[in-house]
Amino acid sequence: MLDEKLYVTDSHGAFISVEKRKEILPKLRECSYLHGDAGSAVMCVYLLLLTSKGELRLVQRSGDKKENPDLLDKSVGGHVSAVCPFDQKYMQQIFDMTLRRECAEEIGLDEILMLKDNDFVEFIKNKEHCYEQYALITQLEHDPWYASLRTVKNGKAWIKRHNVAIYMGVFDGEFEFRDAEALVEKSIDLNDIDLSTFENNELYTKDLQQLIKKYLPRFKSLWPIKSKS
Repeated sequence: MLDEKLYVTDSHGAFISVEKRKEILPKLRECSYLHGDAGSAVMCVYLLLLTSKGELRLVQRSGDKKENPDLLDKSVGGHVSAVCPFDQKYMQQIFDMTLRRECAEEIGLDEILMLKDNDFVEFIKNKEHCYEQYALITQLEHDPWYASLRTVKNGKAWIKRHNVAIYMGVFDGEFEFRDAEALVEKSIDLNDIDLSTFENNELYTKDLQQLIKKYLPRFKSLWPIKSKS
């Protein structure tokens, strides 16, 4: 991981450079400390998974993590590795490829069916489908300048900027924590969640709090009955 290279982009998602992860992340952190914000972004993916019954599936980050240790977080998250020259034409494919890799590494999810939003909605309306062996996933948004507040173990919090593709999905199978990024899963029924559940709650990462605030209405529109069935 220390030899991993990352794409660095500006506030509009335009390419700046490729940098070694072990070098660029400390630079961005120092910039945030000095100026109150990182001066550039690194590319990432986020995934929020739910069960077919409408339960939000969270993971608890390892206590060994330097940032956001022990906090409950989104199902999957990770950096986009700069494995090829940057080309804006292929960024969607690279985001999707990264999501598949992170799902396999972090929760042992190897089989993914990626659909456009309208097809995704139609698919989950069919209650005959079984999501034990694969996940159904769609992209919610692309944000080139997402502010990720990082809580640092024995240190000062900082704002890290992510050029991020945000996904949601359905999966009923068990999580297998292959890389020890997280160790425990927690599921919460959507009917037991409102915005106050997460807002300013120190059990959850700031990323998760922001994502729930934005996407909870979307989730509840898709699972208005299933969560009680």
